[in-house]
Amino acid sequence: MGSTMDDLEARQQKMRERVAQKRGGSRSPNDTLPAARQSEMNESETPDAERMRRITENYKDWLTLLGERREGPVRRVQADLSFSMKLEFASLPPMSLEDSAGDMIDILIGLCHSRPVYLRKSDADRYITLLHELKDFRTQYWNGAGLSDRAVGEGSIANLKHALEAWILSYMAEGCHPMLPAYALDTGRFLEFHLTGARRIYDSPSWELTPLLSEGGHRYWGGIFGRSFKREFTQLFKSSVQCIVPPGGTMKPDVIKGIKGTNGEYRTVDREDAEILIERLGPGSTFPFTISRCHLSESFYDSIHIETSEEPLQFDLMKEFEFHGKIIVPHRDDPSIIFEVPSIVPARWISHAIVRTGANEELLPVPRWSLDEVPSTTERVQ
Repeated sequence: MGSTMDDLEARQQKMRERVAQKRGGSRSPNDTLPAARQSEMNESETPDAERMRRITENYKDWLTLLGERREGPVRRVQADLSFSMKLEFASLPPMSLEDSAGDMIDILIGLCHSRPVYLRKSDADRYITLLHELKDFRTQYWNGAGLSDRAVGEGSIANLKHALEAWILSYMAEGCHPMLPAYALDTGRFLEFHLTGARRIYDSPSWELTPLLSEGGHRYWGGIFGRSFKREFTQLFKSSVQCIVPPGGTMKPDVIKGIKGTNGEYRTVDREDAEILIERLGPGSTFPFTISRCHLSESFYDSIHIETSEEPLQFDLMKEFEFHGKIIVPHRDDPSIIFEVPSIVPARWISHAIVRTGANEELLPVPRWSLDEVPSTTERVQ
C-alpha cells in the first residue's frame, strides 16, 4: 500500500512538472504576488475601495490543472434565451480571423462564469480551467521569417487550428493525466461551437448558437478537427476508467446479444437477465469502463446494449461528450464471470482513470474543476 501511494505521489509530481514546462517557466504554483506589490495594493486602497474595484472589474476564481485556486478579472458575458439562442457581448462587433485569440478566450471564460443555460456547471468549471491553460500554452508559429515561440493568447484566431491540435496532443505526454487529452479535445469543440455557431434542430424546441466570427470568417474557418486529426487522436487515446452513476442517472438495458464472458465464449442474454446483471448500478454505484474510441469518431458497427441517461438539460450544447466502450459487469450468480457490455457513458460519469503498472492497478482521480472542492486560499492573477 505504501509503495502504491509513493507511486501515485510520484505520478502527480511528474504531472506538476509537466504543467510547469507547458507554461514555459519554472514558476512555482504556490508563488504569490511579490510582497512589495501586495503592500502597494494594501496601502493604496481601503477595504471598501478594493471590494468595489473587484466588483467593477468582475473578479472571479478558478482552478488550475494542479487544483490550486487563482483569481483575476474576467469579461462580463451573458447569454440571452430566445427562439434562437443568442449571445450578447456588450456591443462588441463580430470577430474576424485576424482578431486576438486571447481576447476570444477571455470572452469564453467570462461566458462560462455567467453560467449560460446551455452548459452544465461541471462542464463550465472544466472549460474555465482548460481555457486558461490553452491561453498560456506556448507553441511555434510561422511569422514569415521563420518559426517563433509564443503563447496561444498572443496569436490570432486564424492560428488557433494548429495551436489547438498541438495543445491537445501535448497532453499525450508521459506524466499527464490519461483523461486530459479528451478533456482538451472537448474544450476545442466548445470553442469551435462559439466561433462558428451551432444548430440543434432535433432538440425540442430547436435552437441555435450564433457565431462569434463574422459571416465571412466562420465560412472560411470550417471545422476545427479534420478526419486525419481524429484518426490520430483515436489511435493514441486509449483509457480504462472508473465511473460513478450520478444522482438522477439511470442505466437501461436493451436485449443483449453476444456479450463476451471471461471464458472467451459469447452468449445471449435477454432483457430480464440484463436487468439483473446491472441492478446494482444505481445512483452512487461505481463500475469499470473501457473506452473504445474518441467520442468524435464514427462507426457504423457500434452496438449499444446498455443505455445511460442523466437528468436532462433542456439546452445542452455539449451533450456529445460521451464515450463508446464496454461496461465490465459481473454475472449475478458467479462474480468470477465477467461480461463486457457495449455501452455509451457520459464523460461526466468518469471519476478515475485506471492506471496499470505491471500487475498492479491504481485509481487516479480526474482533475478537480469545481471551487467547492478546494480550500478558499487563492492566488491573484493580473
